[in-house]
Amino acid sequence: MITTKSLLAASLAVVLVACGTEQAPAPSPTEGMATPDPTQTALPGESRFPQSFRALGTEPFWAIHVSEGKLRYMTPEDQEGRQIDVIREQTESNELALSGELDGDDLMLSVTQEPCSDGMSDRSYPFASTLRLGTETFHGCARPTEP
Repeated sequence: MITTKSLLAASLAVVLVACGTEQAPAPSPTEGMATPDPTQTALPGESRFPQSFRALGTEPFWAIHVSEGKLRYMTPEDQEGRQIDVIREQTESNELALSGELDGDDLMLSVTQEPCSDGMSDRSYPFASTLRLGTETFHGCARPTEP
């Protein structure tokens, strides 16, 4: 016959056995990894620059939209712009370089991660840009167009 006392003793034995064989919690997937540096916006080997972005400059006005390996160069006189294929590379000095050809002239757009102001508005941009088109050089800013 099972008494309350023996049932209580059996329950206590089960609890003690369970406590004695308790396993340590599984390690976190990030345990042992270095804490990421919040000032670093990209992992080593990963691009700091968005795939799609807009660069623009004033005096003279120009704009470039970059997306899907193509670049569209626009001016106030040519608001439709002209689209060209570009070669995209990130340099060792953390500069994005896009190069192509527009109407027989070499086009090179360099983008660096540094705060920039367009000089005409109060808007701040996360990237500075330099456009070289043929023998001319223009300075501007850039911002991502992807969410």
